[in-house]
Amino acid sequence: MKRLLRYLGSLQLAVILLVIIGIVLAWGTLYEVRFGTASVHRYIYRSWWLQGLLGFLAVNLGGAAVKRYPWQSRHAPFLLAHLGIILILLGAIIGGVWGLDGQMAIAEGEAQRVLQLSQNVIAIQQPASGFTRVFPVSFETQAWNHAPNARYDVALGSRRLRLTVEQYFPNADVQEAISNDGLVDNPAVQVELTDGDQRHIAWLFARDAQRQGLRWGPAHMVLMEPPTEEQLAQILGFDARAADQPGTVTLPAHAVILIQHPAEALSALLTDEAGRAVLEAIELGRVQRHPGLGYTFEVKAAYARGRIDQRVANRNDAVRAEAVQLTLSDGSNAVSGWLRRGESTTLQFAGEALLVGYQQAEAPLPVSIKLLDFRRTNYPGTQMPSGFESDVQLSDAARGVIMMKKISMNNPLTYRGLRFFQSSVIEGPVETTMLSVRRDPGTPVVYAGFLAITLGLGTIFLPKPFRGLR
Repeated sequence: MKRLLRYLGSLQLAVILLVIIGIVLAWGTLYEVRFGTASVHRYIYRSWWLQGLLGFLAVNLGGAAVKRYPWQSRHAPFLLAHLGIILILLGAIIGGVWGLDGQMAIAEGEAQRVLQLSQNVIAIQQPASGFTRVFPVSFETQAWNHAPNARYDVALGSRRLRLTVEQYFPNADVQEAISNDGLVDNPAVQVELTDGDQRHIAWLFARDAQRQGLRWGPAHMVLMEPPTEEQLAQILGFDARAADQPGTVTLPAHAVILIQHPAEALSALLTDEAGRAVLEAIELGRVQRHPGLGYTFEVKAAYARGRIDQRVANRNDAVRAEAVQLTLSDGSNAVSGWLRRGESTTLQFAGEALLVGYQQAEAPLPVSIKLLDFRRTNYPGTQMPSGFESDVQLSDAARGVIMMKKISMNNPLTYRGLRFFQSSVIEGPVETTMLSVRRDPGTPVVYAGFLAITLGLGTIFLPKPFRGLR
């Protein structure tokens, strides 16, 4: 036992551990250059084996202190320094294992209480039954492996399905080719929105819930295919009794509602606070202006049987635009498709609609953050930003707390162990602030470690009689 304790507290073991940790950190630096910050955090800095190395180093320092027992007053600097380093290591382990780290994107005038984590997940849902399964994945930590062949079992009622990730591309180049030669009816239109010098082009599909509409700043654009004449009348406002009847169609404000008629005709309904305006017929290539917002829109193409063909290639192994190829099967039937991170799609499998998404994991926060105003300051005479500022309103309904705060680059908001930092901005018709959010339960332990080291250094300067020296 004494030999084991002597080895655990030996200088030789400390040197070995420090060399190994130094090599790991150097490797992490090179890994980050190639694969990105999120990947290195998950694969190296927050890995169980690095936390184990740090814990082993703490044991080594503790063993070195125990070897000096029984302690005397002259050992105070040595003991305090070792205690401080042990606390710092323990605080780092606590933060790495139980800490929370993510981002929030909040558009001006809106509130958010959901945190986007760095962890990726594959989610599968059956909207009809409310069934949902979420599988954490970490393909980006080994971005060089383009064929992970990862399998996940899905119990859907009495059926047993298997979800397989066939391919993973860390920097995918996904190109879509939309044609009008689908096997079934699938109304699709290509639209272009323009506001000043900003332009957005997208395809909308009336029968795909994920691609039926888009939001661009305050503007909404939706492609609808009313199944009945009664619902068409409600949308267009022809039925004056619709507002008093159950099932009335609710439309968003500041919207362009494109309506696909059974006879393949296309009309539009424009909405704003003042009411609604109907465009009886939409001509391809004709620019129209929304009366409330001032932006223009144009229908560039319209297909009755839209079909999407995807061509996917990988540029390199830098984790920048992730995409996965999924296959869902039950032994006799199979369907596959590509998904980019942040997207979801509806797979028609054996007569059932299943929604599959590849996205960041989410965590609810105990508070909501509303962006009241965003400001960007530039260096004089340039367009280069020198700083960002967000005026936010924090609301904690459980505690009845509402507070206003300005968050800037070096001025975070701290509340209930959460720290909100100003990160960046997403430019657009409505500016969107990006806040980094962190909760580190190991921070008090780290501070206690620094305090112990400071006290240890301070005792060195005490007069010799106080340190037990002659």
